[in-house]
Amino acid sequence: MVALALTTLAIYHLTRWPNWRTLMQIVLIPALFWGYFGGYYIVTRPPYFGDLAAKPGLFFAWIIVLVGLAVFLRTATPAQTRLTFAVPLGVAFGITVINAITDVFPGTASTQPHLLLYVSPLIILAVFMVWGAPLALVDQHYSPIVLAIVLAPIPFIGFAFSAGLSPEYSLFARRAQTFGHVSIAIMAALAVGNVACRGDSHAIKKFGIPVILLIAVIVSAPLAFAGPPVIPYQSTTTNAEFETITFTETHIEGTWTSDDHPTRVARNYYDADTTRSPTLGWLQGGTPPKCPILIRDSWNSVGAVAVPADPIPAEATTLETFIKRGQAVYDGGPDSNGHTLVVPVQISDSQSGSC
Repeated sequence: MVALALTTLAIYHLTRWPNWRTLMQIVLIPALFWGYFGGYYIVTRPPYFGDLAAKPGLFFAWIIVLVGLAVFLRTATPAQTRLTFAVPLGVAFGITVINAITDVFPGTASTQPHLLLYVSPLIILAVFMVWGAPLALVDQHYSPIVLAIVLAPIPFIGFAFSAGLSPEYSLFARRAQTFGHVSIAIMAALAVGNVACRGDSHAIKKFGIPVILLIAVIVSAPLAFAGPPVIPYQSTTTNAEFETITFTETHIEGTWTSDDHPTRVARNYYDADTTRSPTLGWLQGGTPPKCPILIRDSWNSVGAVAVPADPIPAEATTLETFIKRGQAVYDGGPDSNGHTLVVPVQISDSQSGSC
């Protein structure tokens, strides 16, 4: 994000002072940063770098879009400036609403309808930002920095939606929206401050609008860090859960299955041969697993964990029938978070532990 912001600053100054001195002084800084950024990521290969490196041409295309916007907004009329920011913000809010109806990124968590209420303060920020964008960009001292902060998240978000609607690329959009939230709040504050500080401003403009803006920023601030999807991920493992996972891995030879949480813990801690696919497929209407399955009582209430998708609800009668027809070899944990390890009776010795 820093590299994108520096690129925007360089283009802004280069178009304002188009000479070799500006080119050497201004463009060299982001070029060196891009070199450091690229070298560091190529050597260390942090998580998700491969998703970005898989489509460098597309990411470069969005950088060109960034450059074009930086050049255009420097000389754009107030109406053109407002329209330039209103369109992507409208698309972003539209995607959030659509994601509450159907998954925009298939296989990921949808936006819960009640979460749209918490997104509404962002609309106030967006309106202030769009309305005051020309005012925030009129000052030659701080407008380049404001422009860089506002435009930098656009290539990241655009890349996420054009690279592929998959859980991997949805992470790019979620991370970029944090920077987008901050930049919108900054531009909205500058615009409102510009109006409030005028000598002829009415009392409502001078005091009322800043108060409304402050409330909207405070209410919407947690969303910038939580993210609109709010992934239903179980972040902790209780003692009873860990004991159950340990028993299962110790006494089951071969593959066993459960939802995302026990299988993830078992793979990371014991390097276990376990998979969640048979369980999730069964709970979604497929055939029952043909290998030992660790059934959790929480499936009746919150559903089976299927990160990054929403939890999958399970009928109590379906689970009870499956347990009665199989061999329950372990039953432990409190009533609200119990675990039952079931070995299907139809498994032969040659199929034992095979999913």
